[in-house]
Amino acid sequence: MTTPRTLFVAVIIGAGLMTACTSTGVPGSSGSSLSSQPGTPAFSSSSSLASLASSPPQSSPAATVTGSIKPLAVPFTSQAPFADWGDPYQEACEEAAMLMVMHYLNGTALTPAIADKEILDLVEWETANGYSHDVTAAQMVEIAEKKFGLNARMRTDVTVETIKEELAAGNPVVIPAAGRDLGNPYFSGEGPWYHALTIIGFEEGWTGDKFIVTIPAPSVAVSTNTTWTFSSAPSTTGRG
Repeated sequence: MTTPRTLFVAVIIGAGLMTACTSTGVPGSSGSSLSSQPGTPAFSSSSSLASLASSPPQSSPAATVTGSIKPLAVPFTSQAPFADWGDPYQEACEEAAMLMVMHYLNGTALTPAIADKEILDLVEWETANGYSHDVTAAQMVEIAEKKFGLNARMRTDVTVETIKEELAAGNPVVIPAAGRDLGNPYFSGEGPWYHALTIIGFEEGWTGDKFIVTIPAPSVAVSTNTTWTFSSAPSTTGRG
């Protein structure tokens, strides 16, 4: 029996409130990498983790993961598939992140036309069901269950090592991040206050270890492996 792959949503900003993932912070590429050098935390000490799967989530491997982890084949979409940065697209980073991973789990294609329709449909569904234009990680779990028919659960042990474990198990990791703390050179201006990222792989190297990340902001996917770095959490603590 094959262990089902899982999406993990890691709350980086304490209680998980996300606001304004707008075009103010549009980066210039769809992929990035986050360095995992010890001693310089970037995750919230009150981080939590939610898993979403197409069948009941299974336990992740407990052993320490070593070496690089090949990027998962998560299909890319911008949160504004046709570069329209008006509402609701400027606030749709969470929706785009969920849709990318849903299509990865289901093994289905995600074209700009499909993404555009599904983002609008999801925002309409969220509004009709009492959600605001920004959703929390806990609400992502609810949406996964109610809208997409996926099983979901919450975890609170978010560390660099647990993220690597999930990647090694084939599970993408969605991070609602404090955008202006990321140090992303591809953001315009100071960047967005908050932004949703999806970690899809891990690169181990002599210049520093990096998480490979896809960002739903650009209108065109330049590359899923273009990199930038910021220091991330040691295995025990961190902040947003």
